[in-house]
Formats: sequence, structure tokens, C-alpha cells
Amino acid sequence: MSRQQAAAPTTQRAAGDGPEFTADGQMRFPKDYREWTFLSSGLGMTYGPAAVEGDPRFDNVFVNRSAYKSFLASGRWPDKTIFVLEIRKSQSEGSINKGGHFQTSTAAVEVHVKDEKRFKGSWAFFGFGEGKETAKQIPMSAIKSQIGHPQGASGAAGIAATLVAMQSGQIPPTINIETPDPDCDLDYVPQAGRKAVIDHAVCNCIAFGSKNSALVLSRVA
Repeated sequence: MSRQQAAAPTTQRAAGDGPEFTADGQMRFPKDYREWTFLSSGLGMTYGPAAVEGDPRFDNVFVNRSAYKSFLASGRWPDKTIFVLEIRKSQSEGSINKGGHFQTSTAAVEVHVKDEKRFKGSWAFFGFGEGKETAKQIPMSAIKSQIGHPQGASGAAGIAATLVAMQSGQIPPTINIETPDPDCDLDYVPQAGRKAVIDHAVCNCIAFGSKNSALVLSRVA
């Protein structure tokens, strides 16, 4: 093997400010995202695993500059678009302020990326833990595909299945996905279960009569 071959990088790079992936398919953390286009900010709107009681969290949304420029021209988000949701802690007492909240340290970073060649449905989600330089795609599954609709017991069934998955380290599958809709752009763990270390999980319960809820489960250290 020549020196040139031996020194070949293991990162698959996109042109410009597009997404970068490792050889095994993990996304690399976009370190310069705070130099991108800032889209929006909210306070107390976080509902994922990073949400806690007390001081509310700020969420800041960024998008890569090339994607935003293309969106302004066409009204559509192009391939290689990267949305970054930066979740930051807040504080109400500091310096000379007498009220309100200001942003402090980063609590979590979530990324939604469009890559039409890499993902069947074009889009995928990634969650970066503190200090993590790479992340795997966030999977999800539907217990309803296995047990049907147990009406009022749906929420309890979902919680029970999630707790078992966290304890056993096995994500249950979404069965009977034989011909997926190309617009279904997420990792649904089709047909067969998958081994994984699950520290946080979100259970969504959407039922008749506008019964909509989401419960976050986290492993106790």
C-alpha cells in the first residue's frame, strides 16, 4: 500500500458546508454551525431528553449558509441541508439583571440533515451528546405494529415496551413494513429488532379524542 493510500481520510466530505460522515455512517459534528445562518430562538420550548424543570431552556436554530441561500431562491430546502437545534441552559440571576433569563452552557445539540443519496427518505435525525464528535442516526419504532390498538392501555403498553427495551438493550422492531413510503424519512427499525444502548427515550401516545402526550424516560446513573 502506498503512502498516499495509507493516509486517505476516513471522513466522507460534502462540498462546501454540507454534512460529513465517517466511514461507518456516523455524522460528524458541524463544529462551525454558529457561523451559519441563524433562523430562530425560543425559550422553554424544548420537549426532548434535555428538558428539565426549573430554569427553562433556550433553543436556537441554525442552517448551513449554502442551503439558506438556495431556499431563498427556490422556496425549497436543497439536498445537503443541515438544521441544527442548539439547546442551551438558562439562568435568571447574574451580573446586574433583575429579571428574565439569559443563555448559559450548551445542554444538547440535535441535527436534521437532508442527504438524498444516503437516506431513503432524504432526511435523518442525529443527536450529539456533550463533547461527542460523531453521532448515529436516531431510531424509532411502533409497538402498535405488533399489538394493534389497545385503546386506553396504549400509553401504558408503550411505556412498558420502552422500559424493557432500555433494560435489555434491544430496540423492538416496527413489523410488516414491506413496501415503505419513500417519503417516510426516518429509521423505523423495520422488521427485526436491533441491539443498542438506550439512555434516553421518548414515548409518544397519539389516540382518539385528541389525546396527545409525550413522556421522556432516562436511565438513572
